[in-house]
Amino acid sequence: FEPFFTTKQVGKGTGLGLATVYGILKQHQGWIEVQSELGVGSAFDAFFPAAETPAAHEAQPAADKVIRRGTETILMVEDEASVRMVSRRVLESFGYTILEAASGPEALEVYANHSEKIDLLLSDMVMPGGLSGLDLGQRLRKITPALKVVFMSGYSSELTGKDTGFFHRTHSHFLQKPCTARDLLETVRRCLDES
Repeated sequence: FEPFFTTKQVGKGTGLGLATVYGILKQHQGWIEVQSELGVGSAFDAFFPAAETPAAHEAQPAADKVIRRGTETILMVEDEASVRMVSRRVLESFGYTILEAASGPEALEVYANHSEKIDLLLSDMVMPGGLSGLDLGQRLRKITPALKVVFMSGYSSELTGKDTGFFHRTHSHFLQKPCTARDLLETVRRCLDES
């Protein structure tokens, strides 16, 4: 079982999303097994360790807590069209202007044409095109040192290099995928509001 294997061409999607599943399981000290038979199909079994004690109920954020709207322009870089579409709709519904790119090289082109109005880079960490989200963030911060950055990934933060000097120097934020619309909006707003 190789969670990062795909038969899709670069830029054509990531298949079943097994890398995301693998990352979530690893974060929780779990594992995954697969049984596959030609002409019959495949079955994936996910295993999580049993908890020794019942989980304490964490205080839920107040449902009536208002999420602040924004007027800023965000460059969103995500190779999965469906994730890009949903994220765009959520962010636009809260007043943000969204510029999209499906890869790092495409994002560089968009940035070259709109750099003066982009306030935040919202980028997947692992993308096709030979330019990772982290590499993209480093390049754009060299051009615009004050650019705010939020990285997203279905991989665990350990696998994506969250604990690097870049994150600490730039106060970049990390958003674990999948995430709720509230998580996305609050992380973007928090990053934009930091001085």
